[in-house]
Amino acid sequence: MKSPFANCEAHVVQEQRTVKFRGDEYAYVYSCYECEQTKERFTTTEMDEENVQQVYRQYRTKYGIPSSEEIAELKDKYGVSAARLALILGFGENQISNYIDGEVPNKANGKTLSAIKDPRVFIRYVELAKEQLKPSVYEKLMTSLKETVHSYSYAEVSKHTTMVAEGSAEYGTKKG
Repeated sequence: MKSPFANCEAHVVQEQRTVKFRGDEYAYVYSCYECEQTKERFTTTEMDEENVQQVYRQYRTKYGIPSSEEIAELKDKYGVSAARLALILGFGENQISNYIDGEVPNKANGKTLSAIKDPRVFIRYVELAKEQLKPSVYEKLMTSLKETVHSYSYAEVSKHTTMVAEGSAEYGTKKG
């Protein structure tokens, strides 16, 4: 890459750094360009984004917070808009859209989003939001969710039955 500081090349420099994010320290590999002549450093938008995303990924992993893609999948899984999902969960009106666009949820919202991966948990949130939803929307959502819960429950039973049949230390049926 050409240096913006002198008529010469710039090369990529990487170094270990730590940063404090929401009260915790995170180590990451900082990437930037360094001008060969002046030794001044600069980044591109892409480098800045990757530097930040390294920290966000660690935070999400540490606290079990779903990724932006996983949050979008939850919205689609339950057939609701971002605004309706936010309403059901008691979040701010634009919060889900912000999370899908890359904002990192706080720990409490992250736990909620992780919990509703289980449709049985999400159905409870819908029940609690009943008075905030139009009756027709509530009924349609509940009908859909009951089918999803039934499918989910069947899949869970099948998984556990298979584990028992094949032998699992978790169930004390390990063969051998």
